[in-house]
Amino acid sequence: MDIMEIYPKPEKEYIRETIYLKNNSPLARRAVIEQIISKLEKNEVEELLEEMDSYMNQLEGYEKTHYRIHSEETREKIRALL
Repeated sequence: MDIMEIYPKPEKEYIRETIYLKNNSPLARRAVIEQIISKLEKNEVEELLEEMDSYMNQLEGYEKTHYRIHSEETREKIRALL
């Protein structure tokens, strides 16, 4: 599935939706990682992981726990690109 063909929009928007879990589809998040994030430079991938950590640290209580649990698979797939 070519995500840009199905629903074209800026790559940065896809990345934001993925790291902030605004897209509820694990398949779509995987497609973004494979088709967009995988093409980034190593330092850009590291910055995304740092941004995810920073976002999680801003959250509290249930929201933080929810984000930590539901972002783990995405985080692991992004980390594997390093």
